[in-house]
Amino acid sequence: MRELTVVPVPGPGAEDVLIGHDGTAYTGTADGSILAVSSDGDTIRRIGNTGGRPLGLEWLPEGRILVCDAHRGLLTMRLDTGAVEVLADSVDGRRMRFCNNAAITADGTIWFSDSSAKWGIEEWKSDLIEDTRTGRLLRLGVGESEPEVVLEGLCFANGVAAGADSSFVVVAETGTRVLRRVWLRGPHEGERDLFASDLPAHPDNIARGSDGLIWVTYASPTDPALTFLQTKAKPWVKLAVLRA
Repeated sequence: MRELTVVPVPGPGAEDVLIGHDGTAYTGTADGSILAVSSDGDTIRRIGNTGGRPLGLEWLPEGRILVCDAHRGLLTMRLDTGAVEVLADSVDGRRMRFCNNAAITADGTIWFSDSSAKWGIEEWKSDLIEDTRTGRLLRLGVGESEPEVVLEGLCFANGVAAGADSSFVVVAETGTRVLRRVWLRGPHEGERDLFASDLPAHPDNIARGSDGLIWVTYASPTDPALTFLQTKAKPWVKLAVLRA
């Protein structure tokens, strides 16, 4: 087993990690910062600040990264200047509440999740307790400004990953412990199915590894109390828990 090294960063809540060709690791923190950590962990510099709460990160051309910001939507940031541009912050005229994670397919299409249409990141537990199922998987084509809803009714949409050949996209549904797949081309084009179900814990970020596999991180073990609230609790019980 590999030795685990903890690298402290100057900010709370480090989220997604993006690795550059030189081994530099990029991550975002709760104060809005995007940080670059050298491969040996000895040097940390601040690239810029989104003015929100950065979560998922992905590579874009021309020295930019894609940032899923829970407060501000889908953004880009330049690595040389830290300049931020908003790609999309609303869907069908309504502001996104919880932009979370993304993947980019070979044609440049951005596939990203909006975890909840009701609760923001500060109240993420409320979405799971209430079981709103308002999470969505969205797509934004190259040159487009209006995202398209591809999947809806998800129980806290979270991590997003694309297949190695860009023939499908997978989104993690945290509340129900499943990974859902959308086929983009091939004999199953247009179909939706379960990529994995009955996971042993609640999935968070997911990513395609260099081995072509979809790797899954877990936010927490299976929670019997949450399962009860989602499947058996009466509305007044959920309301009491939300107010507690």
